[in-house]
Amino acid sequence: GKSTTAEVLSRKLTDKGLNVTHHVESDPQNPVGLPMSLIEADNTIKSTTLARYPFETWENLFVELDSFMLIEARLIQNSSFWAMLNGENEKKCIELPRKILNSISKDIEVKLIVFSQTNPESHIYNVINERKKKHPHWLPYICDLFDKQKWAKNNQARGIKGFVDAQLAWTKLFSRIVDNLECERILIIDPHTDWDEAMNKALKFSLV
Repeated sequence: GKSTTAEVLSRKLTDKGLNVTHHVESDPQNPVGLPMSLIEADNTIKSTTLARYPFETWENLFVELDSFMLIEARLIQNSSFWAMLNGENEKKCIELPRKILNSISKDIEVKLIVFSQTNPESHIYNVINERKKKHPHWLPYICDLFDKQKWAKNNQARGIKGFVDAQLAWTKLFSRIVDNLECERILIIDPHTDWDEAMNKALKFSLV
């Protein structure tokens, strides 16, 4: 629900007359994080280490006064998750987004909207089934990509089950990562059960 959430919030904030810039995960104009492309995905994962992650993009982040910039997925998913797949230890996975946050200008107020699922495995399989219908080439590609990573080899994880196991391992790590972040955040549990209410909570949190 990250893309949908960002789109809805961008529209609602704009409707209130606010100045909003919205960057989706794959936006080539996204000002922060690693480049996202199917061709470069494996290299992107391998480059995600404390030494090579491009923190300077966050250091140079500029947000105009009295405006909002919505950035999808880049803070945690494209740093800690890639690091986990690359076989980095838990300490490094937790430290990556902390270091990113510390590099952002203190003049920029960072707010993090966190979604959590009470049954993550069921949710992951639902997402897989939905994407299989819309994007038939996605699952074979993503399974092949995950099969090549150090995490998969270290845990003897392959195919769809390996992909799901990686996501579940990431779910457990994710909560510890969020707990160690020094920024304002809101936790929304099972947003799909009442999507309108979840969006209202996210909007109120953004405006406070």
